[in-house]
This record gives sequence, structure tokens and C-alpha cells, in this order.
Amino acid sequence: MKAFEQRLWKRFGQALPQSGNNFGIHPAVAEAIHQGKATQHWLIACSGGADSVACAGWMTLIANQLGHKVALAHYNHRWRGKQAGEDCDFVKALALRLEIPCYAGTAANIPTQTTETSARTERMAFLGEQARVFSADAILFGHQLDDVAESLLLRIGRGAGTEGMAAPRPVHSFAANPCHWRPFLHLCSDTLRNCLRATGIDWREDSSNHSAIHPRNAMRMHILPQLEKLEQRSYRHGAARTRMLMEDDANALDTLARERLPELYQTPAVLRWRVPSGIQPALLRRGFSAWLMRLQPNKWPPAAQLDNAITSLLSATSGKLLQNSRFSILLHNEQVSCEPIAMDQKKTTREPAELHPGIPTEWTQGWVVQLWTFNLNSAQRSAILQGK
Repeated sequence: MKAFEQRLWKRFGQALPQSGNNFGIHPAVAEAIHQGKATQHWLIACSGGADSVACAGWMTLIANQLGHKVALAHYNHRWRGKQAGEDCDFVKALALRLEIPCYAGTAANIPTQTTETSARTERMAFLGEQARVFSADAILFGHQLDDVAESLLLRIGRGAGTEGMAAPRPVHSFAANPCHWRPFLHLCSDTLRNCLRATGIDWREDSSNHSAIHPRNAMRMHILPQLEKLEQRSYRHGAARTRMLMEDDANALDTLARERLPELYQTPAVLRWRVPSGIQPALLRRGFSAWLMRLQPNKWPPAAQLDNAITSLLSATSGKLLQNSRFSILLHNEQVSCEPIAMDQKKTTREPAELHPGIPTEWTQGWVVQLWTFNLNSAQRSAILQGK
């Protein structure tokens, strides 16, 4: 990091509340850093907005002090034309000032429909790819306290359980992917912006954040301020406490489920298991969901189907619980089994198809093939050849 940037970010850190305690970052993230490897690789997701710029600069300074490696990652959804390109240029320039690598990706096509869900799916896929290239131990996000309140209210409307209500977590571990860290989850967005302003650090404003078309924007701009005005209390801090309590409950349930249903957490997944007598619904739901994710790590099944399956399991109603294009989940005499679906070779064999970058091609029912092209530098090529 250049000397001038070091001075800027040191002043930013001094402006953070309790910056002398765990560098001013969330205690759970500080603990994860402390317990991690001697030399760690952090990939920081950076949109160019205030929160992600604060995360990029401050965590780079911390990494330099601790001897860790950092890179930025920016994904251009191509939602906002020229402005989106300027955001990408801004992040690349920030990486140059911080003297760290920057991985930039761009959507293959301009989206005809812009939804937060589809954007997040694309962005997370890109971050996962770059995390593998960089051999990242953790992916860092600039999410902060306001995001917690918005997420909590949105997830209530979607019917989330304890796991969903505990998100976003300051530290979220995954079986086969890098951890997700959110160093500023305990701070409000206004706090981070004030620290940046006091230091003279610039960021980019996303004009789409001021459009109430997106539910999260409407929540931030209208609903939360109105609730706080009516209740005369901070929903943001209340939501943060609720999220913390839900995380504690989710962790406790997960521990109990692993004790009562250990076979459902095995990898590779078992194909047959018996429903324990007297099992609590919360434990069965958690274990059953974990088993399904090991069978096929995908967005499967929908919540309504999962609820019906749990009801059948608890009532010991024999029959088909769930089915997708690959297998059926059956219940018979309190024993659950995963049965592959016999594929009709005549129906699944097809003529060769021409693939075009970024355009999905349907292959068989429920499956598509999609091609991406990448320009590899020497370090990336070497990583691939080494099996990383």
C-alpha cells in the first residue's frame, strides 16, 4: 500500500468506534483471523460503494500489518451502462492505490430483467471462481448493520427459519467453499460514511440504490425510517440483536441435529436411513435439509415441498416425498431412501449443439450447459495446472 494511502486508512481506522479493540472490526471476524493460518488470502468483494470501499481499504491495511494477502473482486452486472463501467474503473484504480490485485468480471449479456436475486446469484458465482483462482481462505463483504435490519424484515415475508433469520452472519463457514466474513456488520452505514468523509476518501454512489422498485431499497428508504419514527426506537440495533439470538439458536439446533441424525451429515450422502422415533420437527427439518443438500447441492426443494415432506416424515405416511429429474425420495416403513430415476436413453441423447459464451443451452430436462471464456494470466494458468 502506498504511503499516502496508509496515512489515509490509518486516519479512517482512528475514526472508527473502538478502533483499538480488534481493529474496530466485528469480534467474530477478529477471532476468525486470529485462529486462521499464519498467512491467509482474503478476497474482498468491492462494488465501489461506501461500505465495500471501507472494507477494502481498512482490511488491506490490517492484512499488511498481519502479513496476509489481499485482492479485490468486482462484478459488472451491466445494469447501468456507462455508470457501471465507471464503477469498475474506480475499483481497479483503488486496487492500484492499495497495491493489490483486482479481479474484474462482466456479465456476458445486458440483462432484460434486473432482480436482486438473479444479480446475487451471478455475483456469488463470479466470487466463487475468483476465490479459487486466488486460493482465498475467506471472501470479505462490506455488509453493515443496516443490511441486517433490511434482510431480517425481507426474510420474514419469505417464511425463513432460524438459519435464514441468522443471516447475514459475521462469519459464515461452508463445507467446500471459503468462509464469508463481514467485518463491519456491527456498524451502521452512516458511521462508515462519516469515517470516510472525515478522512477524505471517495466512493461511488449507485444511482439504482435510490429506486424504490427493488424491495431492499424500499425497505431502506421508506419502511424502516417510518417504523423507527413511529416506535421511537432503532430497528437496526433491535434487528442486530434478533439476528444474534437466531444465530445462537441455529447453532444449537445444528449441534443437536448432528447428534441425533449423524448419518444425514455424512459425505458422500447415505442413500437410506431410518427416521428416529420421537424426533423433534426442528431437528428433523434441519437434518433432512442437510441430507438433501449433500445429495444435490442446489436450490432444491422449494419451501412448500420441504414442509409437506417433513409432515409426511413425522406422520410416517409412506409414499413419495420429493422428486426431481435425477432421483426420488421415498418413505416406506419409517425408512427413507433415495432412488435414482431410470433415464430413457432415447429421450436424453441429443445431437451435438453449438455453444456460445454466456448463452445457456438446454441439454436434458432440468439441466443446461453454459460456456464461459476466460483470459488466463500466468499465475492463474499455473494454479490450474497444479490442481488448485
